[in-house]
Order: sequence, then C-alpha cells, then structure tokens
Amino acid sequence: MFSRLPLPLKILLWFFVNLGALVAVCVLLFHAEYHFNFDWLFARGAHQRVDAMRALLVDDLNGQPPDDWDEVVERFSDAYHVRLALYDEDGRRLLGFPDELPPEVRNPLRLWPRQPARRLEQKTFVRTGSPTRYWLLFHAQVDNPQAGGVLGLDVVAESSNAGMGGLVFDPSPWIKLAVGAVICSVLFWLPLLRGVTRSISQLTHAARQIAEGHFDTRVPTHRRDELGVLAAAVNAMAVRLDGLLRGQKRFLGDVAHELCAPRARLQLTLGIIEQRATDEPARRYARTAMEKAAQIAGLVDQLLAFSRASLAGSGVRLAVVD
Repeated sequence: MFSRLPLPLKILLWFFVNLGALVAVCVLLFHAEYHFNFDWLFARGAHQRVDAMRALLVDDLNGQPPDDWDEVVERFSDAYHVRLALYDEDGRRLLGFPDELPPEVRNPLRLWPRQPARRLEQKTFVRTGSPTRYWLLFHAQVDNPQAGGVLGLDVVAESSNAGMGGLVFDPSPWIKLAVGAVICSVLFWLPLLRGVTRSISQLTHAARQIAEGHFDTRVPTHRRDELGVLAAAVNAMAVRLDGLLRGQKRFLGDVAHELCAPRARLQLTLGIIEQRATDEPARRYARTAMEKAAQIAGLVDQLLAFSRASLAGSGVRLAVVD
C-alpha cells in the first residue's frame, strides 16, 4: 500500500502512526499504574450538561402528575438517546427500566450519603459488560404536591455508547481539536517536506541528464544536510565522468591521428611493390594487401571523425528545408 504513496504523504502518515502509538502506550501505562475509572470522563462540561438535564427533568416532573411521569421519562430518553429510570432512595424502581440494576450500578447508589444536599452532588459513571453498557447515575429532588411533596429520586441513564448522545462526552470539540492538530502539523511539516522533495527532484533530474551524456549538469549544494552531501557527490561524479570521457575521446583522437602517417607510408609502399612486381602472383598479393590497408584507413578515418565530432561539442542546428 505504501509503495504508491508520495514521499511527503508517507512521512506524514508514519508521523501520525508513531504519534498514535505513543499515545496508546502512554494510556496503557497510565491505566496500569493508576487504574483510572470512567469518572475521568466527567469534565466540567459534562457536569454542566448533566446539571442542565436534571434541572429540565425536575421542572417537568414538578409540573406533571405522577401518572404522567412515564411520558416525561420517555420524552427525555428520546431527546438524549438514552434509557432513563427513576428509583427511590431505597433502590426501588419507580419508572423506566430495568427492573433489577446490575450490582456494579446498584452498589454505588447504596454508598451515596443519605443527606439530600450531599446526595445531589453525587454523579457516577459506570460500565458493565456482557453486553457492554454505560450507566450514568445522579440524584434529583422533586417538589410536587401531587406526589406528596419533596421526593428524592435517583436517576439512572443507560446507553450503549460512552458518550451517551453527548450528555457525558461530547466528541465534537475533540474532533475539531484533532482536525486542527492535523492541519497545524501538516503546515508545520510542509516546509521541511517541500525542501526535501525539491532537492530529491533536482537530484533525479540531474541524474537523468547525466545518464543522457550532459556532464555539465550541476545540482545546487546550498543544503548542509545529507541531501547537500549527496548533491555535492553527484556534482563530483559528473565532473569525474566528464573528465574521463573527454580523456578517452582525446586519446582515441590522438591514436587515430598518429595512425595516419604509418597508414600513408604503408599504402605508398604497397603501391610501389605492386608497380615493381614482375610476376602476376606478386601483383595479386600486393593488391590484396592494399585492399586491407584501405580498410584500415577507412576505420582510422571514421575513428578520427568520431573523436573530432565528440570533442567539438554539439554545434548542429536543425532547420526546415525545401
């Protein structure tokens, strides 16, 4: 999967994977050391949302007769995407579900203080398993003359997700924070990634030019890191290849030039031998030797022309002709 991704995207992806792994390790170590429970979810905003919900619920219960409390509980359950139940301070169910609370939920209610003022301060968040469910517990004081006056109620909210529809945990600020962190990280890393990719692109272009024989190609060496060292090495390689190739071509040109004089003397000697030969076999041998010498002369001329053309550089101009 990673082989087709651009290099900047790979770097950013591995950065976030590494960051996520570090966060997970820190959470696991913190849990192993301090054994935190789910009460840490109750931030200031969660307390305010629970208090607001309790105030609305108490207002509706105070304004309705007890026979209509089922409708109030059902309406709040639908509004907050949870299932609500009302219990008295002795643990008996009044409205809602379930008939019997799990021990993990029932035991915290029994430990709450009996004083109404202190009981109102209690808020507990519990998780149960098989299947996994999340429970929010808080106390409410209802003052309804139709219900016999002041009545203390323990409100139990149950949901299949820890956020409880945003009542306990609102993910939208965290999502915005994560998106902002990602954008800031990308903007922070973008200059470095652009510098790296620009240097790599220059090195790639220079390598292709050198491969095509343009040994005068050079790469900027203003960087002081490994890419700058690589650019300097590429420039040194181009200079070295240019020197070697020019030396080789110059050597071939010198060899071809030096072969011209003995070639001419050889052809002249063979011509004289052919003229002075008295019998036919000797003339035939002389003509054969001259043909071979002519072939050698042609190869030397081609080698000389090639060396001159390569050393002179590309001075050919292409133009449209009639």
